[in-house]
Amino acid sequence: MARTRKSKPTINTFDNAVKWLKEQSAYKPQTVKTYEHHLSRVMEICGGGRLSEVLGDPAKVIKALKEQDLSVTTIRSFLSVIRVIVRDDKVLSVDKEKAQVYADELKDYINKRDEINDRSEPKGNLVKYPDLTWDMVVKARADYIKRTHKNAAKLFNLMVVSMYTQLPPRRGEYRTMKICSKLPKGRAYDPYANYIVINRQYVRLVLGDFKTRTRLGEDKMGVFSWDIKGDLMKEVKRYVNRLGLKDGDYFFYVGNTPSVEYQQESFSEVVTKASKIVTGYDLGINDYRHLFSTWIWKNLEKYSMGELKDIVRRVGDMNVMTFLAYRNKRPDTNEGPQTIEQIEARLRGEGKAPEEAPEEAHDEGPDEAPEEGPDKGPGDTGHSPEEQSTAEKSREEKVGEILDGLYAAARPFLVQLLTLK
Repeated sequence: MARTRKSKPTINTFDNAVKWLKEQSAYKPQTVKTYEHHLSRVMEICGGGRLSEVLGDPAKVIKALKEQDLSVTTIRSFLSVIRVIVRDDKVLSVDKEKAQVYADELKDYINKRDEINDRSEPKGNLVKYPDLTWDMVVKARADYIKRTHKNAAKLFNLMVVSMYTQLPPRRGEYRTMKICSKLPKGRAYDPYANYIVINRQYVRLVLGDFKTRTRLGEDKMGVFSWDIKGDLMKEVKRYVNRLGLKDGDYFFYVGNTPSVEYQQESFSEVVTKASKIVTGYDLGINDYRHLFSTWIWKNLEKYSMGELKDIVRRVGDMNVMTFLAYRNKRPDTNEGPQTIEQIEARLRGEGKAPEEAPEEAHDEGPDEAPEEGPDKGPGDTGHSPEEQSTAEKSREEKVGEILDGLYAAARPFLVQLLTLK
Protein backbone atom coordinates (compact mmCIF):
# COMPACT_ATOMS: atom_id res chain seq x y z
CA MET A 1 0.00 0.00 0.00
CA ALA A 2 1.47 3.34 -1.03
CA ARG A 3 2.18 5.83 1.69
CA THR A 4 0.67 9.29 1.63
CA ARG A 5 3.51 11.77 1.99
CA LYS A 6 2.88 14.53 4.48
CA SER A 7 3.55 17.94 2.96
CA LYS A 8 6.46 19.74 4.57
CA PRO A 9 5.98 23.10 6.26
CA THR A 10 7.14 25.96 4.09
CA ILE A 11 8.54 28.55 6.50
CA ASN A 12 10.89 26.83 8.94
CA THR A 13 13.43 29.65 8.57
CA PHE A 14 13.16 33.36 9.26
CA ASP A 15 13.78 34.32 5.61
CA ASN A 16 11.06 31.97 4.41
CA ALA A 17 8.68 33.36 7.00
CA VAL A 18 9.19 36.88 5.66
CA LYS A 19 8.79 35.62 2.10
CA TRP A 20 5.54 33.88 3.07
CA LEU A 21 4.20 37.05 4.70
CA LYS A 22 4.92 39.04 1.54
CA GLU A 23 2.95 36.51 -0.51
CA GLN A 24 -0.19 36.94 1.60
CA SER A 25 -2.53 39.36 -0.15
CA ALA A 26 -4.13 40.43 3.14
CA TYR A 27 -0.91 42.06 4.35
CA LYS A 28 0.13 45.53 3.23
CA PRO A 29 3.88 46.15 2.67
CA GLN A 30 4.06 48.28 5.81
CA THR A 31 2.41 45.50 7.84
CA VAL A 32 4.92 42.96 6.53
CA LYS A 33 7.77 45.31 7.42
CA THR A 34 6.42 45.68 10.96
CA TYR A 35 5.95 41.90 11.33
CA GLU A 36 9.48 41.30 10.03
CA HIS A 37 10.89 43.68 12.63
CA HIS A 38 8.87 42.09 15.46
CA LEU A 39 9.86 38.56 14.43
CA SER A 40 13.50 39.59 14.17
CA ARG A 41 13.40 40.98 17.71
CA VAL A 42 11.81 37.79 19.03
CA MET A 43 14.56 35.71 17.43
CA GLU A 44 17.21 38.03 18.86
CA ILE A 45 15.71 37.86 22.38
CA CYS A 46 15.53 34.05 22.17
CA GLY A 47 19.16 33.72 21.07
CA GLY A 48 18.63 32.99 17.38
CA GLY A 49 18.52 29.61 15.66
CA ARG A 50 16.11 27.93 13.30
CA LEU A 51 12.68 29.58 13.39
CA SER A 52 10.75 26.33 13.75
CA GLU A 53 12.92 25.23 16.67
CA VAL A 54 12.70 28.57 18.46
CA LEU A 55 8.93 28.94 18.11
CA GLY A 56 8.47 25.23 18.80
CA ASP A 57 9.15 25.91 22.48
CA PRO A 58 6.43 28.42 23.50
CA ALA A 59 7.27 28.23 27.22
CA LYS A 60 10.85 29.27 26.53
CA VAL A 61 9.81 32.07 24.14
CA ILE A 62 7.22 33.50 26.53
CA LYS A 63 9.65 33.29 29.48
CA ALA A 64 12.35 35.10 27.44
CA LEU A 65 9.93 37.90 26.49
CA LYS A 66 8.77 38.36 30.06
CA GLU A 67 12.36 38.62 31.31
CA GLN A 68 12.99 41.61 29.04
CA ASP A 69 12.15 45.16 30.05
CA LEU A 70 9.26 45.30 27.56
CA SER A 71 5.88 46.98 27.81
CA VAL A 72 2.63 45.03 27.73
CA THR A 73 1.90 46.51 24.29
CA THR A 74 5.27 45.39 22.89
CA ILE A 75 4.90 41.81 24.13
CA ARG A 76 1.37 41.75 22.77
CA SER A 77 2.71 42.87 19.36
CA PHE A 78 5.41 40.18 19.39
CA LEU A 79 2.88 37.49 20.30
CA SER A 80 0.57 38.69 17.52
CA VAL A 81 3.13 38.06 14.78
CA ILE A 82 4.08 34.70 16.32
CA ARG A 83 0.40 33.78 16.29
CA VAL A 84 0.18 34.66 12.59
CA ILE A 85 3.12 32.37 11.81
CA VAL A 86 2.15 29.35 13.92
CA ARG A 87 -1.63 29.28 13.60
CA ASP A 88 -1.51 26.79 10.71
CA ASP A 89 0.65 23.68 11.30
CA LYS A 90 0.89 23.18 7.54
CA VAL A 91 2.86 26.40 7.36
CA LEU A 92 5.21 25.92 10.30
CA SER A 93 6.02 22.68 12.09
CA VAL A 94 4.50 23.71 15.41
CA ASP A 95 1.68 21.47 16.58
CA LYS A 96 -1.75 22.85 17.43
CA GLU A 97 -1.30 22.46 21.19
CA LYS A 98 1.80 24.64 21.16
CA ALA A 99 0.15 27.13 18.83
CA GLN A 100 -2.73 27.35 21.29
CA VAL A 101 -0.29 28.28 24.07
CA TYR A 102 0.67 31.37 22.06
CA ALA A 103 -2.99 32.14 21.35
CA ASP A 104 -3.90 31.94 25.04
CA GLU A 105 -0.95 34.10 26.06
CA LEU A 106 -1.84 36.69 23.42
CA LYS A 107 -5.40 36.81 24.74
CA ASP A 108 -4.05 37.45 28.25
CA TYR A 109 -1.91 40.34 27.02
CA ILE A 110 -4.81 41.84 25.08
CA ASN A 111 -6.82 41.78 28.32
CA LYS A 112 -3.89 43.30 30.24
CA ARG A 113 -3.67 46.12 27.71
CA ASP A 114 -7.40 46.78 28.09
CA GLU A 115 -7.03 46.84 31.88
CA ILE A 116 -4.24 49.39 31.60
CA ASN A 117 -6.40 51.53 29.31
CA ASP A 118 -9.31 51.27 31.72
CA ARG A 119 -7.42 52.47 34.78
CA SER A 120 -5.05 54.96 33.15
CA GLU A 121 -4.98 58.63 33.99
CA PRO A 122 -5.62 61.44 31.46
CA LYS A 123 -3.76 60.58 28.28
CA GLY A 124 -0.97 62.32 26.37
CA ASN A 125 -1.08 66.08 26.26
CA LEU A 126 -4.40 66.06 28.10
CA VAL A 127 -2.46 65.91 31.36
CA LYS A 128 -1.80 69.62 30.77
CA TYR A 129 -5.52 70.33 30.47
CA PRO A 130 -7.34 68.39 33.22
CA ASP A 131 -10.62 70.26 32.64
CA LEU A 132 -10.59 70.25 28.84
CA THR A 133 -13.67 68.80 27.11
CA TRP A 134 -14.66 67.98 23.56
CA ASP A 135 -17.19 70.82 23.56
CA MET A 136 -14.47 73.32 24.48
CA VAL A 137 -12.28 72.20 21.57
CA VAL A 138 -15.17 72.37 19.08
CA LYS A 139 -16.04 75.88 20.32
CA ALA A 140 -12.40 77.01 20.07
CA ARG A 141 -12.35 75.96 16.42
CA ALA A 142 -15.60 77.86 15.75
CA ASP A 143 -14.15 80.99 17.41
CA TYR A 144 -11.02 80.72 15.26
CA ILE A 145 -13.13 80.70 12.08
CA LYS A 146 -14.91 83.91 13.13
CA ARG A 147 -11.74 85.90 13.77
CA THR A 148 -9.42 84.55 11.07
CA HIS A 149 -8.81 85.65 7.50
CA LYS A 150 -8.51 82.45 5.52
CA ASN A 151 -5.11 82.63 3.80
CA ALA A 152 -3.50 79.39 2.59
CA ALA A 153 -1.51 78.64 5.75
CA LYS A 154 -4.45 79.27 8.06
CA LEU A 155 -6.76 77.23 5.84
CA PHE A 156 -4.34 74.31 6.12
CA ASN A 157 -4.25 74.44 9.92
CA LEU A 158 -8.02 74.86 10.10
CA MET A 159 -8.58 71.92 7.74
CA VAL A 160 -6.40 69.66 9.90
CA VAL A 161 -8.38 70.51 13.03
CA SER A 162 -11.72 70.29 11.22
CA MET A 163 -11.02 66.72 10.09
CA TYR A 164 -10.48 65.72 13.71
CA THR A 165 -13.37 67.67 15.25
CA GLN A 166 -16.14 67.76 12.65
CA LEU A 167 -15.93 64.03 12.00
CA PRO A 168 -15.48 61.24 14.53
CA PRO A 169 -11.67 61.44 14.89
CA ARG A 170 -9.76 58.64 13.19
CA ARG A 171 -6.05 57.86 13.53
CA GLY A 172 -3.51 58.91 10.89
CA GLU A 173 -5.36 57.85 7.73
CA TYR A 174 -5.57 61.42 6.43
CA ARG A 175 -1.77 61.50 6.14
CA THR A 176 -1.82 59.29 3.03
CA MET A 177 -5.17 60.42 1.61
CA LYS A 178 -5.11 61.44 -2.07
CA ILE A 179 -7.54 63.69 -3.92
CA CYS A 180 -9.54 62.43 -6.89
CA SER A 181 -12.69 63.54 -8.68
CA LYS A 182 -13.62 59.89 -9.26
CA LEU A 183 -12.17 56.71 -7.81
CA PRO A 184 -9.66 55.05 -10.16
CA LYS A 185 -10.93 51.97 -11.94
CA GLY A 186 -9.39 48.61 -12.72
CA ARG A 187 -5.77 48.13 -11.77
CA ALA A 188 -5.37 51.83 -11.04
CA TYR A 189 -7.62 51.45 -7.98
CA ASP A 190 -5.79 50.38 -4.84
CA PRO A 191 -8.21 48.93 -2.24
CA TYR A 192 -5.52 49.45 0.40
CA ALA A 193 -5.15 53.18 -0.25
CA ASN A 194 -6.95 56.23 1.14
CA TYR A 195 -8.84 58.67 -1.08
CA ILE A 196 -11.01 61.74 -0.75
CA VAL A 197 -13.34 62.01 -3.75
CA ILE A 198 -14.25 65.63 -4.47
CA ASN A 199 -16.60 66.66 -7.27
CA ARG A 200 -19.65 68.87 -7.83
CA GLN A 201 -22.06 66.27 -6.47
CA TYR A 202 -20.35 65.14 -3.26
CA VAL A 203 -17.26 64.85 -1.09
CA ARG A 204 -16.57 61.26 -0.05
CA LEU A 205 -13.97 59.60 2.14
CA VAL A 206 -12.83 56.17 0.89
CA LEU A 207 -10.40 54.65 3.39
CA GLY A 208 -8.71 51.32 2.73
CA ASP A 209 -5.50 51.74 4.71
CA PHE A 210 -6.04 51.87 8.46
CA LYS A 211 -4.75 50.13 11.58
CA THR A 212 -7.69 47.89 12.43
CA ARG A 213 -8.57 46.68 8.93
CA THR A 214 -6.60 43.45 9.21
CA ARG A 215 -6.09 41.23 12.21
CA LEU A 216 -3.94 38.10 12.15
CA GLY A 217 -3.87 38.41 8.37
CA GLU A 218 -7.63 38.50 7.93
CA ASP A 219 -9.47 41.47 6.45
CA LYS A 220 -11.90 42.19 9.28
CA MET A 221 -13.39 45.54 8.27
CA GLY A 222 -12.98 46.13 4.53
CA VAL A 223 -12.99 49.57 2.87
CA PHE A 224 -14.81 52.39 4.67
CA SER A 225 -16.71 54.92 2.59
CA TRP A 226 -19.02 57.73 3.61
CA ASP A 227 -19.97 61.23 2.51
CA ILE A 228 -18.94 64.52 4.09
CA LYS A 229 -21.86 66.96 4.12
CA GLY A 230 -22.93 70.39 5.28
CA ASP A 231 -20.42 73.06 6.33
CA LEU A 232 -17.50 70.65 6.34
CA MET A 233 -18.09 69.75 2.69
CA LYS A 234 -17.97 73.48 1.83
CA GLU A 235 -14.78 73.89 3.85
CA VAL A 236 -13.11 70.96 2.05
CA LYS A 237 -13.96 72.40 -1.37
CA ARG A 238 -12.80 75.88 -0.35
CA TYR A 239 -9.54 74.43 0.95
CA VAL A 240 -8.84 72.46 -2.25
CA ASN A 241 -9.71 75.41 -4.53
CA ARG A 242 -7.73 77.97 -2.50
CA LEU A 243 -4.61 75.78 -2.43
CA GLY A 244 -5.00 74.78 -6.08
CA LEU A 245 -4.99 71.05 -5.39
CA LYS A 246 -5.82 68.58 -8.16
CA ASP A 247 -6.32 64.86 -8.77
CA GLY A 248 -3.43 62.80 -7.46
CA ASP A 249 -2.30 65.39 -4.89
CA TYR A 250 -2.17 64.55 -1.21
CA PHE A 251 -4.90 66.23 0.80
CA PHE A 252 -2.29 67.14 3.44
CA TYR A 253 1.21 67.50 2.01
CA VAL A 254 4.75 68.50 2.92
CA GLY A 255 5.78 72.14 2.40
CA ASN A 256 4.68 73.43 -0.99
CA THR A 257 4.78 70.03 -2.68
CA PRO A 258 1.33 68.36 -2.92
CA SER A 259 2.93 65.21 -4.38
CA VAL A 260 4.87 64.46 -1.16
CA GLU A 261 3.15 62.78 1.79
CA TYR A 262 4.03 63.25 5.44
CA GLN A 263 5.81 60.56 7.40
CA GLN A 264 3.81 59.31 10.36
CA GLU A 265 5.77 61.10 13.10
CA SER A 266 5.87 64.33 11.10
CA PHE A 267 2.12 64.26 10.54
CA SER A 268 1.50 63.81 14.25
CA GLU A 269 3.58 66.93 14.86
CA VAL A 270 1.58 68.80 12.18
CA VAL A 271 -1.68 67.90 13.92
CA THR A 272 -0.37 69.07 17.29
CA LYS A 273 0.96 72.32 15.85
CA ALA A 274 -2.27 73.05 13.95
CA SER A 275 -4.27 72.33 17.11
CA LYS A 276 -2.23 74.83 19.10
CA ILE A 277 -2.76 77.52 16.46
CA VAL A 278 -6.49 76.92 15.97
CA THR A 279 -7.72 75.90 19.44
CA GLY A 280 -4.95 77.11 21.75
CA TYR A 281 -4.33 73.54 23.00
CA ASP A 282 -1.46 71.15 22.18
CA LEU A 283 -3.55 68.20 21.04
CA GLY A 284 -2.31 65.17 19.14
CA ILE A 285 -4.36 62.64 17.19
CA ASN A 286 -4.92 60.37 20.19
CA ASP A 287 -5.88 63.35 22.35
CA TYR A 288 -8.78 64.07 20.01
CA ARG A 289 -9.82 60.42 20.17
CA HIS A 290 -9.72 60.40 23.97
CA LEU A 291 -11.77 63.59 24.23
CA PHE A 292 -14.33 62.35 21.73
CA SER A 293 -14.67 58.98 23.45
CA THR A 294 -15.17 60.77 26.76
CA TRP A 295 -17.88 62.97 25.20
CA ILE A 296 -19.73 59.92 23.86
CA TRP A 297 -19.31 58.15 27.22
CA LYS A 298 -20.99 61.03 29.04
CA ASN A 299 -23.79 61.25 26.45
CA LEU A 300 -24.65 57.60 25.88
CA GLU A 301 -28.31 58.29 26.55
CA LYS A 302 -28.55 60.21 23.26
CA TYR A 303 -27.75 57.16 21.14
CA SER A 304 -29.18 53.82 20.16
CA MET A 305 -26.83 50.85 19.94
CA GLY A 306 -26.99 51.03 16.16
CA GLU A 307 -25.93 54.68 16.16
CA LEU A 308 -23.17 53.99 18.69
CA LYS A 309 -21.77 51.14 16.62
CA ASP A 310 -21.87 53.36 13.53
CA ILE A 311 -19.76 55.95 15.38
CA VAL A 312 -17.33 53.23 16.42
CA ARG A 313 -16.93 52.13 12.80
CA ARG A 314 -16.27 55.70 11.75
CA VAL A 315 -13.45 56.20 14.24
CA GLY A 316 -11.91 52.99 12.89
CA ASP A 317 -12.42 50.70 15.89
CA MET A 318 -13.83 47.19 15.83
CA ASN A 319 -16.14 47.22 18.84
CA VAL A 320 -17.82 49.49 21.35
CA MET A 321 -15.77 48.49 24.39
CA THR A 322 -12.47 49.22 22.61
CA PHE A 323 -13.73 52.65 21.63
CA LEU A 324 -14.97 53.54 25.10
CA ALA A 325 -11.63 52.44 26.59
CA TYR A 326 -10.22 55.59 24.97
CA ARG A 327 -12.15 57.82 27.31
CA ASN A 328 -10.03 60.23 29.33
CA LYS A 329 -10.27 59.05 32.92
CA ARG A 330 -11.40 61.52 35.57
CA PRO A 331 -13.66 61.03 38.60
CA ASP A 332 -16.71 62.17 36.65
CA THR A 333 -16.04 59.78 33.76
CA ASN A 334 -14.89 56.70 35.65
CA GLU A 335 -18.35 56.12 37.05
CA GLY A 336 -20.65 54.16 34.84
CA PRO A 337 -21.04 50.87 32.99
CA GLN A 338 -18.05 48.59 32.48
CA THR A 339 -19.66 45.90 30.29
CA ILE A 340 -21.59 45.91 27.04
CA GLU A 341 -24.76 44.91 28.94
CA GLN A 342 -24.43 47.88 31.29
CA ILE A 343 -23.73 50.19 28.36
CA GLU A 344 -26.90 49.10 26.56
CA ALA A 345 -28.87 49.90 29.71
CA ARG A 346 -27.76 53.54 29.42
CA LEU A 347 -28.56 53.83 25.74
CA ARG A 348 -31.75 55.21 24.28
CA GLY A 349 -33.87 52.17 25.18
CA GLU A 350 -33.50 50.26 21.95
CA GLY A 351 -33.48 46.82 23.60
CA LYS A 352 -30.78 44.18 23.74
CA ALA A 353 -27.52 44.98 21.95
CA PRO A 354 -26.30 42.68 19.20
CA GLU A 355 -23.36 40.48 20.12
CA GLU A 356 -20.11 42.47 20.07
CA ALA A 357 -18.44 41.59 16.78
CA PRO A 358 -16.97 43.46 13.82
CA GLU A 359 -19.66 44.53 11.39
CA GLU A 360 -19.49 44.69 7.65
CA ALA A 361 -18.02 47.92 6.37
CA HIS A 362 -20.13 50.23 4.26
CA ASP A 363 -18.39 50.26 0.88
CA GLU A 364 -19.94 52.64 -1.63
CA GLY A 365 -18.95 52.50 -5.26
CA PRO A 366 -17.20 55.46 -6.87
CA ASP A 367 -20.17 56.36 -9.04
CA GLU A 368 -22.82 55.92 -6.36
CA ALA A 369 -24.95 58.95 -5.61
CA PRO A 370 -24.61 60.34 -2.10
CA GLU A 371 -27.16 59.10 0.38
CA GLU A 372 -30.07 61.41 1.03
CA GLY A 373 -31.45 62.21 4.44
CA PRO A 374 -29.94 63.06 7.79
CA ASP A 375 -26.44 61.98 8.80
CA LYS A 376 -26.16 59.00 11.12
CA GLY A 377 -23.25 59.91 13.37
CA PRO A 378 -22.12 63.00 15.27
CA GLY A 379 -19.90 65.35 13.34
CA ASP A 380 -20.93 64.35 9.82
CA THR A 381 -22.65 67.61 8.96
CA GLY A 382 -19.73 69.78 9.96
CA HIS A 383 -21.45 70.78 13.21
CA SER A 384 -20.46 69.76 16.70
CA PRO A 385 -22.17 66.65 18.13
CA GLU A 386 -24.37 68.56 20.56
CA GLU A 387 -25.89 70.58 17.69
CA GLN A 388 -27.11 67.59 15.76
CA SER A 389 -30.60 66.15 15.97
CA THR A 390 -31.17 62.46 16.53
CA ALA A 391 -30.67 60.65 13.24
CA GLU A 392 -33.41 58.70 11.60
CA LYS A 393 -32.80 54.99 11.91
CA SER A 394 -31.45 53.29 8.84
CA ARG A 395 -33.10 50.28 7.31
CA GLU A 396 -30.23 48.11 8.60
CA GLU A 397 -30.87 49.23 12.18
CA LYS A 398 -34.57 48.45 11.89
CA VAL A 399 -33.73 44.98 10.58
CA GLY A 400 -31.29 44.62 13.47
CA GLU A 401 -34.02 45.50 15.96
CA ILE A 402 -36.33 42.90 14.46
CA LEU A 403 -33.58 40.26 14.71
CA ASP A 404 -32.85 41.31 18.29
CA GLY A 405 -36.53 40.90 19.15
CA LEU A 406 -36.63 37.45 17.56
CA TYR A 407 -33.51 36.48 19.49
CA ALA A 408 -34.96 37.76 22.77
CA ALA A 409 -38.15 35.77 22.19
CA ALA A 410 -36.27 32.59 21.28
CA ARG A 411 -33.57 32.81 23.96
CA PRO A 412 -35.46 30.97 26.78
CA PHE A 413 -36.14 28.04 24.47
CA LEU A 414 -32.52 27.97 23.29
CA VAL A 415 -31.23 27.98 26.86
CA GLN A 416 -33.62 25.18 27.79
CA LEU A 417 -32.58 23.16 24.74
CA LEU A 418 -28.84 23.59 25.38
CA THR A 419 -29.15 22.59 29.04
CA LEU A 420 -31.02 19.37 28.34
CA LYS A 421 -29.06 16.24 29.28
